[in-house]
Amino acid sequence: MKKYFYSLLAVAIMLPFGIASAITMAEGESILSQGVPIEGNAFLAGSSVTIDNEVNGDAFAFGERIYVNGKINGDLICAGREVIINGEINGNIRCASEEIKINGKIERSVLAFGKIIIVEKNGSIGRDLIATGQEININGIVAGSLDVTSSILKVNGTVNQNINFYSEEQDSSNVGLFLNSGAIVNGNVNYNAFGEIKNNGGNITGVTNKYIPKGENKEDVKTIILSSIGFIIAIILTTLAIVVIGGSGVEDISKQMTSSAWKSVGIGAISFFMLPIIGIILIITGIGAFLGIVCLLMWILILLLSLFFSGISLGEILIKKILKKKASKFLVNSLIGVLVGYLLLMIPFLGFIFFILGLWWGVGGTILAFAEKRKEIE
Repeated sequence: MKKYFYSLLAVAIMLPFGIASAITMAEGESILSQGVPIEGNAFLAGSSVTIDNEVNGDAFAFGERIYVNGKINGDLICAGREVIINGEINGNIRCASEEIKINGKIERSVLAFGKIIIVEKNGSIGRDLIATGQEININGIVAGSLDVTSSILKVNGTVNQNINFYSEEQDSSNVGLFLNSGAIVNGNVNYNAFGEIKNNGGNITGVTNKYIPKGENKEDVKTIILSSIGFIIAIILTTLAIVVIGGSGVEDISKQMTSSAWKSVGIGAISFFMLPIIGIILIITGIGAFLGIVCLLMWILILLLSLFFSGISLGEILIKKILKKKASKFLVNSLIGVLVGYLLLMIPFLGFIFFILGLWWGVGGTILAFAEKRKEIE
């Protein structure tokens, strides 16, 4: 258990630094065609991302569809609706996607979050596969252990170490762990689920341990860890999207928040209560129903973004004003600040105070930046 806890913790800590250090950007492009290898890290984003050549570093891919057909001599960090890996990854994979298909060779470990995760017949993972999803299919080779939280796990290939399966689904013929003909498990099977393993001709060389899932109020430690790491990765990816898409606008908001912190908090506190009241009054009185709806929608949007803006600004304060690193990149500061802010929110009692202050700070800073921009236009 400790091994996986520290490995997942390392993912959470190192991921933002890895993303922020991406030095080879394909701006406006979503394809790395065959040809001269990319020296250093590669960053790709688009509706469709394809990597056909060799990357001598880490690859960061974000898009609706991601295809890796080439070779990556480092880690792959990605998020999308569909991820298909046909090539070779000489490092680790950390991926969040609706559907993930591995049809190539992965030298190290895979950390995957998705609805459907498949290791195809020609696919292989050199170390461990840690996955959370609705359905997971292993048709190829997992050289290490298989740690899965899902409704369905189907093994048709080979797992060279232990299988650790966890599910709270009620036992039925359609859910659980299926060891089909041709499945080989060269280790133990730890089955933490209702019912029994559906062994349809699979071979287990170790022992089978059956556990009863704990109740909702007594969650498995591993489940909590996986859920937390998944949430942290989602936060990191959202921060990355906000900074990249928002561009200079996000930097302007951050400048307002860091230069006029308490002013931002004060304006944010007033706006937090007044904007929804104004919107409701406009709708009820009929003076401006459409304007009232817009006001409420804007209020909701600002609330959703305010905590991220607070984390981004916190990073700027920590790095530039406390650590005095003037040359530090805005993206690096943003990711560090958001993670630090997340940790602060986890503190009992004080976390709630930080949450409220963060909301007000972000709302006020957004309004101040908007007002400043209007002055420049006028």
